[in-house]
This record gives sequence, structure tokens and C-alpha cells, in this order.
Amino acid sequence: MKTLKIKQQKIKSVSKLIFGALCLLLIISCSKDDDSAVAATVEPARANSIQIVSGNNQVAFTNETLSNFIELQVNDQNGNAFPGTTISLAVDEGSISSSIVTTDANGRATVTWVLGDSIGEQILTATAFGSDGSALVGSPATILAEALNPCQTFSSDEQFPIGPDAGTETRSVITITDEFLIEPGIIVNLDLEHTFDADLDIFLIAPDGRITELSSDNGSSGNNYTNTIFDEQASALVINGIAPFTGAFRPEEAFTLLEGIQAAGDWTLLIIDDQNVDEGTLLSWSLFLCRP
Repeated sequence: MKTLKIKQQKIKSVSKLIFGALCLLLIISCSKDDDSAVAATVEPARANSIQIVSGNNQVAFTNETLSNFIELQVNDQNGNAFPGTTISLAVDEGSISSSIVTTDANGRATVTWVLGDSIGEQILTATAFGSDGSALVGSPATILAEALNPCQTFSSDEQFPIGPDAGTETRSVITITDEFLIEPGIIVNLDLEHTFDADLDIFLIAPDGRITELSSDNGSSGNNYTNTIFDEQASALVINGIAPFTGAFRPEEAFTLLEGIQAAGDWTLLIIDDQNVDEGTLLSWSLFLCRP
């Protein structure tokens, strides 16, 4: 009887060992199957999308280079950076540093853009395709820039008395903070009231002290300078004009000496009333300047 129990215990032990081994084999087999399944579902990385990282919606003057690069990003289907993608670039205005760029190890590509001649919105288009020839998500990407007029009007509406005593000087200052060299095309626009225009000597003084005579002792006993435009391209001479000098006139001295100087600084309109009695008021004036 005792021998039988011992045999039964041995059989149980062997059975447990066999069962444990079978379970271990099953676990190993399942693990291998799972690994195979995972390996079978992994896709190789491929270019999937393009997006604008920076440089969109910048503002600059026509024919100027935008201050920031245009930077683009290409990612794969999992949202990871994808290198080696070719991006084609085209602009409707101006020029770019390259019409074809390739993404680097971080999936990034950059380009510089010099705006064209047209004032207003200008467009750069970035196009990229995947290895299967289909356009990436977000392609074409459109980058916008605003081109500003390189010619600007700087004005003063501050009013100052003119006269009535002989030798009275009236000065009005317009301060320009932008630094640029002045191109041809300078224009001064003037509005003032005075009861005897021939009493007035009018000058423009540049920040570096250069003086341009606009009009002196013109207009006889007529009154006022009303929307008077001093433009050296005008056909009429101010010395032949009639008060109130409305319209465009060539100043007594050309603006040639002011071309090429620095615009930044204080520009002064100087009016000298060289006779007694009559008086008036400087109403407003403006200065029109162009940059290269």
C-alpha cells in the first residue's frame, strides 16, 4: 500500500513537471508570435506632411530682403522629422535664394526672399511630394509677405504764427527716425495763410544743415500758399506763379543736393517774414521722400 502511494506521488510530480514545461513552451511560442506580429505591422518612415515653421506674414519695403528666413518642416506619417525631402519654391514677385531646397536631418529647410517691385501682397509657394508621387499634406504651402511703398510722406499739422514783424522766423520740424539714403523724387507740400506773399522767404533745411530755397518774395500782394507742391519735375516755376500757388511748382533751388544724404533726423521748414505789418499762420506741411 505504501509502495502504491509513493508511485502515485511520483506520477503527480512528473505530471506537474510536464505541465509546467508545456506552459513554458506555450509562453515562448506566444511571445515569438507576438514579436512577429509587431514586426509585420511596422511601416517604414515616409514623407507625409509639410508645414510653415516661421517667416510667414512679414512686412518689408519693395525690393528689400525679408528680415527672417522662410523656414519649412517636413514630417513622416508618425509626426517625426523627415530628412531628404525636396521642396520646390516659386514666387510671384521678387527673387529667392534657391528654387529647390532639401530638408536637413531635422526635417527643416530655409530660404531667403527679396520682395519684388509691386506694393501690396506677394506670395511664395512651397510644393513637396512623397516617394509615391503624391503631394504631401499641406502642399502647396503658401507664404505671404506685404511689400510697402519705398516712398513715404512725413507730415506736420502743428500750426505756427508767421510775422508780423520784419525778420520773424517761423520754424516747424519733422523728425524722421527711419535710416535710409534719399533717392531722387523729393516733394514738399505746403499750406499757409498770409496777407502778403511777397514778404515770405521759405526754405527747407535738411538734418545735416543743407538749405534749399523753395520760394522767396514771390506772389506780390497776393495771399496764401494753398496746397502748394514743390516738385522739381513740375513744369511751372514758382517765380512765375500766382498766389495762392495751388498746384505743382519747381522750387527756386533744386533738391539735387539732398539726394543721397541720410533721411534720419530733423527736417526744418523755415519761413522768414521780411516785412512788417502783414502776418499769417503756417497750417501744415509735408515731406515726401523715397528710399533706394
